[in-house]
Amino acid sequence: MVHHTTVVTATAVCDNFNGIAKAYRCAIAAIKKEVNMHYCELVVQNIFLDADKDRKTTCRKVEKELLMQNVLRYVEQHYLNLDLIVDYVGRIFNYKPSYLSQLLREHTGKPLLEYIHICRIEHAKKTMEQHFSLSIYDIATKSGYIDMNSFYRVFKKYVGISPGQYRSLHGMKDSNK
Repeated sequence: MVHHTTVVTATAVCDNFNGIAKAYRCAIAAIKKEVNMHYCELVVQNIFLDADKDRKTTCRKVEKELLMQNVLRYVEQHYLNLDLIVDYVGRIFNYKPSYLSQLLREHTGKPLLEYIHICRIEHAKKTMEQHFSLSIYDIATKSGYIDMNSFYRVFKKYVGISPGQYRSLHGMKDSNK
């Protein structure tokens, strides 16, 4: 599978090659006196200006892509940290939290906080399925939540049912009772 960054880089190289080919054709035409040398200089300048703009745009796209990969990886590795909130991730990466959230939404379709919640809830579901004896409170704290009301609300939002109902549907006994 070809990585997105490789495709972007290959495209930029091809674009630069096309610009060089165009400059070469223009230089040959100028030598043959088919076009004015001044015109040829303008063509070459525009090619280099366009190439520089394309390079900067490509670099920004690649930087954003790498930033998003790093943010996603960080969240996937640290979602159990009780202190992990959008502001904290912003400080770690030295970006405004709103900017990171916006970039993540563009990249995944979900803002940063939602991505953190999804990681935590998936962990809670797995923990529930694997450790029948743990209370819902223990599962919540092992999944990165310190507030039970928040855990119940978020769990129900993403799963569609409460943690207790999830346990019942999956044939697990509720340790809270």
